[in-house]
Amino acid sequence: MSSGLGSPEDDEVVALTTVRSIRLVCRRFNELASPLLLPRMYLYLNQDSLDFADAVSRSPHVASGVRMVNVVLRYRPRELADDFGRFCTLAKKRLDAAAGCYVMDMSWEEAMASDLRAFGHISSVWGGANEGSDAPGDEKVDDPGSELLNRGFLGACDYQDILRRSYQDFRLGHEEQLRLINDRTFVTNLSATMARLPRTPSLSLTEESFSRSDYPYFNNSSEVLLTDKDMLCRFLASDLTWFSIAMLPYAADVPPVRLLSELPIGLYRAGAQLRDLRICVLPLSNYLALRPFTAHLDGVETTEHEQ
Repeated sequence: MSSGLGSPEDDEVVALTTVRSIRLVCRRFNELASPLLLPRMYLYLNQDSLDFADAVSRSPHVASGVRMVNVVLRYRPRELADDFGRFCTLAKKRLDAAAGCYVMDMSWEEAMASDLRAFGHISSVWGGANEGSDAPGDEKVDDPGSELLNRGFLGACDYQDILRRSYQDFRLGHEEQLRLINDRTFVTNLSATMARLPRTPSLSLTEESFSRSDYPYFNNSSEVLLTDKDMLCRFLASDLTWFSIAMLPYAADVPPVRLLSELPIGLYRAGAQLRDLRICVLPLSNYLALRPFTAHLDGVETTEHEQ
């Protein structure tokens, strides 16, 4: 799953490492460098992000430097979480996307001679699952050639286990996200956290992920991606953009749409002030979903028409 802290640029990673090192020099350096540690905070729709933000808000020196809060509203839809076959189709598409990035700058001969043939092996391992099934196919799938095995690539059973594990992680992630939305934990806790920040921050609501675990093929070789079980599971179980959900061949609900209206209301109630609010994502259809539940609007004035 995506962590609470992410950074989209390599130079930011270098700067963050430098600040962390300076904070270790002495207490005075710690106080001076801490406000530089987290100028932009990246949060995701999960409990880990809420816990991370809460901890930051209770650290005066670190919290004083937060100027921008980016909330990434990607989601794991129920329609995928409740159907293993659909998830398997998604997993193979994600694997194809990764393979496409690796092969982009290769000639056909280079691609055929590279590790990319391992992608085809994994796809065949996962090929037995159909929509409505709850486990990978039982048919016998041979392991890859001895050359790939000797280089550390996994066998068929290992890749089947990765698919099962990533599906379970996807289901658990969906259940957590839906709970945080429906019981308003995400809105309530994040609003209280932002109200504690000593400086007035900007807030950005987006679907653009800044977590490297969502795009591991940009920073790792194909060999690393396909042999690191944890990395591959995180990649397959990562949440989807609203656009990707809208492009699914079946209808799928996007409950995070409600947060575009419920979060500003929650911030107002908590007394949190914003420098500015940037809404960088909107639903592609069903704009009525933007309305917060009326049960959550007690104490907020409505027009006669809305009543």
